[in-house]
Amino acid sequence: MIPQNHPESTLSQFLSTIGFARILHAAGIHKAAVGIAPRIVVPCLLGLIFTQRNFWRWLETRQSDAVPFGKDVIYRFLNDPRWNWRRVLSHVAREVYRHVRPLSQHVAVFALDDSLYDRSRSQGVELMGPLFDHAAQRMRRGFRWLVLVWTDGQTIIPSDFALLTTQKVDQRQPAHAGIPSRSPGAARRREALLPAPTVAVGLIQQALKNGLHAAYVVCDRWFTTPTLIRRIVDETGCEVIGMLKNSSLRYVWQGRLLTLSQIYRALRRSWSRHELQGSVVVHLPTPGGLLPVKLVFIRDRRGHSREWLALLCTEIRLPDDEIVRLYGKRWDIETFFKVSKSLLGLAREFQSRSYDALIAHTTLVCWRYLFLTEETRTEQDLRSIGSLFFVMVDELVDLTWAIVWDQIMAAFEAALRDTLDLTPDQVEALYQAFLQRLPAPLRDRIDGLQKSSSDQKARKAA
Repeated sequence: MIPQNHPESTLSQFLSTIGFARILHAAGIHKAAVGIAPRIVVPCLLGLIFTQRNFWRWLETRQSDAVPFGKDVIYRFLNDPRWNWRRVLSHVAREVYRHVRPLSQHVAVFALDDSLYDRSRSQGVELMGPLFDHAAQRMRRGFRWLVLVWTDGQTIIPSDFALLTTQKVDQRQPAHAGIPSRSPGAARRREALLPAPTVAVGLIQQALKNGLHAAYVVCDRWFTTPTLIRRIVDETGCEVIGMLKNSSLRYVWQGRLLTLSQIYRALRRSWSRHELQGSVVVHLPTPGGLLPVKLVFIRDRRGHSREWLALLCTEIRLPDDEIVRLYGKRWDIETFFKVSKSLLGLAREFQSRSYDALIAHTTLVCWRYLFLTEETRTEQDLRSIGSLFFVMVDELVDLTWAIVWDQIMAAFEAALRDTLDLTPDQVEALYQAFLQRLPAPLRDRIDGLQKSSSDQKARKAA
């Protein structure tokens, strides 16, 4: 029996709260299609990362009575193109949003960004192609992981994602044959070949349709382009706040076409020398015509004091300091990328070559993050999600050891009472004598577990 404060019990409670069985059934994932109840398979996959074992080690050390399936069931489950994993993630994100949104009154934003889904060490992965890694400044093989998250500065909710590949047919791996054209897997494969701006707009529209509300979309300089800005404003109704490249793009200001540098040089003498230097309203040429935007110039603290950065905002009445503050929430998506890759096993827990398995596992990684998100906010825990992850891993190890030790000593005490007909005091004396003969590190570990168990019982009684 799993204790109430066991991480697996916490995960089970979270899944029960959001109604994960209903969510899976709505996505077409049910026992008749899987061959085994999804309510058994999904919790095992979600909780695998907290056991500190990879997939193969977990299969070797699992208890056959607790996990009544093998690797074939897992891979059939992940590789099936019929499962609508986008619907699964949307429903889970919506449930977490409903739970945590009343806890905060901060202005929320959608953060849009991409990261490299690295599979450089793999061969023959479906649709994999060469992509440029901006962090390493080199070409790698994999996918462009485009993600949209909802954030209020404290809570990060991954709303949707897409795994994009190169549009050059001769440079990417071919798609698997025999995928039903009307299945979710086929739709995902078609999406992987679309341009990133088109997919990004679809992600925002899906998040709004799913009930996640935010008035602003924040993005870095790679997404702050005239075409995408116009599409977001016109097709989603959200305002855009983004960092600008110091490029040759020209803006209409006082009847003249000027670059960003020319506008800065023309106005810098009248601006403050503080970090927030000043702003100006200009018109941005877009495919839909001129769009009024506000440019906010700030000092770049990373380099020389004369270096500067520029932010763009499509809501020209928004104060300069509020634009800077809202753009600062974009960093939350970088935190999400770091936690997903470093702690939650993205791109390294399973080595399947199927594109459906990549989508399924990435969805499970986002699901794990949503689980940690809800635990962080509902428990009013001020620790970061990274710290919470390691605390749950350590707690899982300690409680597993405590359960085993309690079972051994219970059997030992029962044998003493039944065989030697000893009183409880005599059994306790033998137990203490046995502890004194154990090595000091082991004895200290047992004492710490017993003390922790006593403290938990006292808190429950209080």
